[in-house]
Amino acid sequence: MCAIIRIVVAMPAASAGAQQYITDDAAITEFRACQIQMWQGQRSSWVLPVCTPMPRVELSLGFIAVWKDGADGHFEYAAQVKTAFRPLATDTWGVGFVAGTGRDPAFAGTGDQTISVYAYVPTGISLARDGLVFHQNTGVLAVRQDGAWRNAITWAARADVRLAGRVGLGVVGVVEVFGAESLGLAGAGAPAEYQAGLRTWIRPDRVQADLSYGRALRGSVAGSGAGVTIGLTLVTPPFL
Repeated sequence: MCAIIRIVVAMPAASAGAQQYITDDAAITEFRACQIQMWQGQRSSWVLPVCTPMPRVELSLGFIAVWKDGADGHFEYAAQVKTAFRPLATDTWGVGFVAGTGRDPAFAGTGDQTISVYAYVPTGISLARDGLVFHQNTGVLAVRQDGAWRNAITWAARADVRLAGRVGLGVVGVVEVFGAESLGLAGAGAPAEYQAGLRTWIRPDRVQADLSYGRALRGSVAGSGAGVTIGLTLVTPPFL
């Protein structure tokens, strides 16, 4: 489960994606390059700079304005480090590791969090020349609330399907599910949610746009889920 949310459209390794999706990829930003990821939603808004100053070491530091969360109108942060042991590439598989601290967006319904730390393993596989890409995350999360630590196993799964055009210029459909299972009676579990959306590159490898909709899998929970979210990612050439 990601706290710094990333998704890939199985572009070359230099073009790891991002945005409002929860499931992370097994790719990182190109060495010495950066991204600025921005998205505006019904639940929260994010600004997230991401850079790779060292080979296979990606650093992120973002700030979040939470609009609808049981504790409306507050700001939080997310900071993480990510590596790809085997970067995801066309028609093969990839695996990485992520660790960080700050807000986990999968817990956006649990109110203000004072301290949280997390780690997870993103994996992925590309099929049909990136026409279909599967991603999966499994991890752990510890949240300190009311003077006590609450723990959970986090999980997420996503499929990217190229709907039109070629890689880097066409339209990709994205569907994901995610959640967290409590460890103990006072765990930090969260109900499962889904998101579905569309992604395209306005300028190949440099400007990416997303539109998504999400809610709880059990739709009887009024107002649950991320709702409508729009996103924009700006990717720099290497310059560091």
